[in-house]
Parts: sequence; structure tokens; C-alpha cells
Amino acid sequence: MAAPAPTTVPLNVSAVATFPGGLGSAPIAVVQSVVLNNALSGAFVNPTAKGNCVVVAITAFNQVSGDVPTVSGVTLGGIADNFFNAVTATTGYVASFYVMASFWVDYNCAGGKTAIVVNGTNLTVQSGQGITAYEIAGLTIANPVDKTAIGVSLVPGSAWGAGPTLPTSVSNEIWLGNFTAQSTPTQPGLPWINAAPYSSAPLAGSGYQIVTASGTPIYAGSQSAPDTFAAVVMALKGATPLAGIAQIGPVNQREVWYPESISVSASSAVNQAACSIYAGPDTSQPNFIDSTTQGSSGFTTYPTASRIVRAGEYVFAVWTGGDVGAQGRLNIQGTKVIGSGGPPGWTHVRTRKLG
Repeated sequence: MAAPAPTTVPLNVSAVATFPGGLGSAPIAVVQSVVLNNALSGAFVNPTAKGNCVVVAITAFNQVSGDVPTVSGVTLGGIADNFFNAVTATTGYVASFYVMASFWVDYNCAGGKTAIVVNGTNLTVQSGQGITAYEIAGLTIANPVDKTAIGVSLVPGSAWGAGPTLPTSVSNEIWLGNFTAQSTPTQPGLPWINAAPYSSAPLAGSGYQIVTASGTPIYAGSQSAPDTFAAVVMALKGATPLAGIAQIGPVNQREVWYPESISVSASSAVNQAACSIYAGPDTSQPNFIDSTTQGSSGFTTYPTASRIVRAGEYVFAVWTGGDVGAQGRLNIQGTKVIGSGGPPGWTHVRTRKLG
């Protein structure tokens, strides 16, 4: 008996995925920190873990005319590693009085290190100088610096601060602030988590907060009297969280899909998710179709006519970022051939094993 003729029918199918947030990447966390008062070197209690990020907040104060404090480099365990100066603020209240606040960042740091050394000029150890070093997990291993801002007292006032920055670009970040101020300053309160300030005047210190929404960081406080200050604030990007994966494909061995359009969207778009689309047995690069930065508000791609999906294969939508708890939707429209396992016009031939 002849096999049934293939039948071509419209294809309109959908699959969904809920964004739990953080899936597929470690959450941002301060693994350890150390405060070094009136010192330019010190050490973490525990060895660093490879791939984490070391941030060194540095403050300096100099009362010698013309001797502006400058940091030339920072080492971790005796090596320069990936350290670079992310942001620095320096000011002079009068010609012989200089204050500085700076952040140096070592992304994708070396593992097994403890010693921290700051090098520079006009950094003679005296009151108001010091280091707060943080080891942070859960950041992107590429350069994580997103936004920075500085604040200096060109005209002395009773407030000190840095920021606001420009709006941050991702939702999962850690914001850090660092300052030195002359007249009994106060640090910002919660949600900032402040390290112990240095005990000598000018008072200096730093703090951080871990956030789950984009914003414009500000690190600010007040002073007991109008005086000089220098402050910096910085936002570091977390590793891209895998928000969700939706997949759908033929379940019948003799069914073939011909997608003509593939659309992705999400139920909310306060934080815009990126989305990559694949078709094949998995989400490896050979099966890549298209990607978008508008994976929440909506995007449609039109794969080529040669892109077909058979049983055992799927169309995948892989979202990153987005709103926690949002529902991502993948929709496929086109045609499907049933009862054949091959393209339109394909003839099925049965064979019998002899012997």
C-alpha cells in the first residue's frame, strides 16, 4: 500500500519560559575585604579565587606644596595582574593641601594571592591615607566597569559626594564609593554597606551596595564644617544572568517544520532582556539564527527558506537579563509538513531488509 501523501499545513506554535533571575551565574558577593589604615600595603586574610575581581579603594592626603598624590600602580601577590585605574578624584583646598580618592580594579584576578601593594608618588604615609580592598565574586570576567563619577570641593562646602553617574547599563551590579574629607564627615546610610573608616583626620572610607535594578549611583554625605574633599563612585557589571530558555520542536518523526518568522517577547520590560535564537539539536554556534537586545519588548526574525526543523531538533530562545518573574514567549509561524518526514514534494520509499 502506498504511503499517505505528505500534507502541508500552517504552523503557529509557542513556548514560554519564566525568568527566575540569576540562573546560570553566581550572584554578586563580596567574598572578603580588608581595611588598611595609614598604610599602602597589606593582605587579604584568604587567598583570592581565580576569576574574581579585586577592587582597591585608595585615599591620600598631602600637605606639602606641589606634592600632588598620584598612584602609579597596584599589585596583587607581587604581580600587576589586570589592575587599571578606573576613576580618580584629586583636589587642593589651598596650594599646600591635597586630597585624593581613587579606585583600581583587577578583573578576572589571579588565584591564590593575598598581598596588596599600592605604588605612586607623594604617597608618604600620614593621616588620611589608606586602602580598602575588596574581593568580589559574580562579576563579568571582562572589564566590569560600567559607569563612574567624581566629586571634588572646588568651593568648600558642608556636603561631600560623587555622582550621580549616567544610568547604569545592566540590572545586576555592585556600586562602590570612596572618599576622603577634612572635617568630621558622615558616610551614607543603608543600602550602602560601609567599611570601617580610617580613624585619623581627614577621615576617609568606602562602601558598596549590590543592586538588582539599573540606576544612577551617588555616594555622598556631609561634613561638620565647610572643608575640602575628594570622592568617587563606580558601578561594576555582574556576570550576565541566564534568565530563561524556551524551546519547541516537532514530536513526530514524520513531521518537518519550515519557520517563516520567529518572534520573542516578555511579559514585562522594565529591564530589557537580550535574546539569542537557535534552531537545531542544541544552542551551539552552528545552530545560531539571530539575536536582539530587545528580547523583552519584542523582536521578530525571518530565517532563510533553507532553515528546517525535524524531529529531535528545536527552535530555542535564550534570554539573558530581563525582569525577575517575567514570562518570556517564543512564537514560530510558518508551515509544517506532516506524514512525510521530508520537504514538500518528497516521496517516501519503504524498504525491506532481506535475509
